[in-house]
Amino acid sequence: LKIFFDIFDWLADEYSNSLQEIKINLIELVVLLHRLAWDYKIDDNEFLNQKGYLEEFLVIEELSELKLWCRERIKIITEAINYKNKNKVSSIILKAKEYIDKNYEHEITLMDVAKAVNVSPQYFSKLFKDETNKNFIEYLTSVRIKKAKEFLEAGELSVKEICYKIGYGDPNYFSRIFKKITGYTPSEYKEIRH
Repeated sequence: LKIFFDIFDWLADEYSNSLQEIKINLIELVVLLHRLAWDYKIDDNEFLNQKGYLEEFLVIEELSELKLWCRERIKIITEAINYKNKNKVSSIILKAKEYIDKNYEHEITLMDVAKAVNVSPQYFSKLFKDETNKNFIEYLTSVRIKKAKEFLEAGELSVKEICYKIGYGDPNYFSRIFKKITGYTPSEYKEIRH
């Protein structure tokens, strides 16, 4: 909006005697904005009027009305794009969590999850941290420890069996991680819960 206001003010100064000249210079910007909305598939917005926006634009006869109309277009389009992007990001993270929840017992890496949700590992890493406030390893570990607690509370498997069942290859490492997170070793936790 700030950039638009700067452009509009410059055009209003430059072509102060001709609303038509201002409109001719603005039309490219207006078309570009609507093309962007179209690219983002924002054609169902009732306020956007994708088919009739040019007619609306062309009949405006007041400078202040033109500025207001353009401002509203920019706001509607940018808000719709932000909404689409937010939903897209959320769906990527949701898919990633589902993938982790289904595959935690395997040796999975950030690269595996990024590939499963079709984004680059670098982008996925940043996105995941921004959305969940945990990095990939922290989230995977929390899923594994939660599952380990469930197995320990059920009392049917040994600590070693649980270790392998939740995706760890080293029982000592599993015990250290478990204690770091819960304050108890797996054996102590199992005793407390029975």
